[in-house]
Amino acid sequence: MLVVLNARLCTLWALLAALLFVGAPPVRAAAAVKRDFSEGQIDNGEALSQLSTEALQSSQQLHKRLVARGANSGCTVDKIRIRREWRTLPKSERRAFIAAVKCLQSSPSLLDPAVVPASKTLWDDFVAIHLFQTGNIHLTATFLTWHRYFTWTYEQKLRDVCGYKGTFPYWEWGLDVHNPAGSPVFDGSDTSLSGNGAYSPHEGLWITQAFSGNVLKLQPGTGSGCVTSGPFKDLKVRLGTVVMPQYGNPNWTGSANPLGEGNERCLKRDLNAWVASAFTSFRNTTELILENNNVEMFQAIMQADDRYVVGQLGVHGGGHYTIGGDPGADPFISPGDPGFYLHHAQIDRVFWIWQMLDFQHRQGVWGTSTLQNMPPSPNVTVEDTVDISPLNGPVKIKDLMNTVGGSPFCYVYFKESLDMKTSTSFALLGLIAGTAVAKTDLAGCTRTQMGNTYVYYVPDTGEICSLLDCGGGRAPPKTTVPGCAAYEGTATVTPSFLPGFGAAASTSTPSSGASTGPASTTSGVGQASTTPTATGGSSASTSSGEDKTQVTSTGISSNPPGKTVIITGTKETTAGTSGGSSGASGSKTQGSSGSSSSSTAGAAAVTAAAKGAAGLVAGAVAYLAL
Repeated sequence: MLVVLNARLCTLWALLAALLFVGAPPVRAAAAVKRDFSEGQIDNGEALSQLSTEALQSSQQLHKRLVARGANSGCTVDKIRIRREWRTLPKSERRAFIAAVKCLQSSPSLLDPAVVPASKTLWDDFVAIHLFQTGNIHLTATFLTWHRYFTWTYEQKLRDVCGYKGTFPYWEWGLDVHNPAGSPVFDGSDTSLSGNGAYSPHEGLWITQAFSGNVLKLQPGTGSGCVTSGPFKDLKVRLGTVVMPQYGNPNWTGSANPLGEGNERCLKRDLNAWVASAFTSFRNTTELILENNNVEMFQAIMQADDRYVVGQLGVHGGGHYTIGGDPGADPFISPGDPGFYLHHAQIDRVFWIWQMLDFQHRQGVWGTSTLQNMPPSPNVTVEDTVDISPLNGPVKIKDLMNTVGGSPFCYVYFKESLDMKTSTSFALLGLIAGTAVAKTDLAGCTRTQMGNTYVYYVPDTGEICSLLDCGGGRAPPKTTVPGCAAYEGTATVTPSFLPGFGAAASTSTPSSGASTGPASTTSGVGQASTTPTATGGSSASTSSGEDKTQVTSTGISSNPPGKTVIITGTKETTAGTSGGSSGASGSKTQGSSGSSSSSTAGAAAVTAAAKGAAGLVAGAVAYLAL
């Protein structure tokens, strides 16, 4: 874990990204790794950590192929951002993130006040755009990529509007299933996203599932009232409820005019360990990734689409209802809770891991553009666009599949508990510590921690600090060490700096990322296409034909007792096109929705969607899953 002053964090993250994408050998994990995890490894998160490491290595290999083809100028090694789990961020960086979120909550709105009077700030705009498009971005073909783009745009606003320089965090649900109120994300401290709501006795929420009509009765949480602690205890929720489930009642409620003024209220939460344990455990996440080999089933199980499974929430709904409250429990306006974005960064991380285990065959979409195909709508293809104007412009779905594709994304996810054990992390430590020769005392220095080792440096200049061994005490003074008082030579001590400081800041050139590992004969990543099906969906496939790849797997060099054995060696694999898949399609009708299609371009779509909000509220006759 890096512990540095926030002003210098971006330099170290850039260095870490460069080493992650330069130093490790390539691996195509899905073809070469046998995943025989023990029950204990699945339950304690070790299996998920190993899958995360595989995904990181596969992402590195993909990035190198794109660079070699000259197809990735928008995501060079020095631009890659590392997303990390909230509790691994230094407290100074967490405070900087919180400050940027508060800045967004006071920045002026981009929406027309005549259309959305309730939206006073840029923060409110994110809630409004999600509200407009809810019926087209949940239980649809665009759920995964739309929310990836939405969350990434939120990150860009934190940086571009509010000057945030740190990493973008995610929330690893599995760490908090037994006590979400004790999580560093929600413990109410000044480095959290605020705490629970004030407790009052209540029944659990009753969730009516749209397609089956099944009522899922949750156990009660431990809050339900206004948030009373932490940085966002005074946050005002401005957009009104649309489909808010009720305690002990299968019906829902909504405000008469969600877009209008007069809905302002406190932020409420109802943190729920029962929901977290049942739906967001390490086992839930790991089985979701390993047991669903096509996007149709992966997105269905993640969202608990009740055309496929009944009486479930999935990790998506599970995370939202672990937070609960208002606006967190309303699927239309849930982005009004600051926890939304860390939750959806984790959703995207799970999607990223799943993709990178077999990226060649996981770049497609399945489904239509309306929630559970109600009302019936055309199949979505990767050539269609999503549009979240005015927050960000339209982009084709195929450009949202690759997080290191550079158009527009350039990021990966990092999991310290296992990833820090890789050789790339030790390469980072060696690069920093190996330059510590110039400053010969620790006065005025601060330190950064890598594993069990500390590296000292001057915070303002980045100059490395080091205590020279000049002898003395029982040992004679050393005459051969430059910088020591007894040195008899003529050499001088030249100051050295952390990368990005001193002379290195203007003369260093990022590495091109040539691999030092076994060569891959991969010709490139197949382009995704979609094939319409008769069931209101489309199946993902790759259109590049047979792609023979010489795959070299990586493995664990030793096998401690109780650990999974990872296959090592080289094998020839042949990856052809994946066949189409069929699935259930919605047959029940649903009230008309006035929300904007995710493929509608321009600000005019916002106005049209907003004007149809009254119809959207009136037509939402069943709960729309988060």
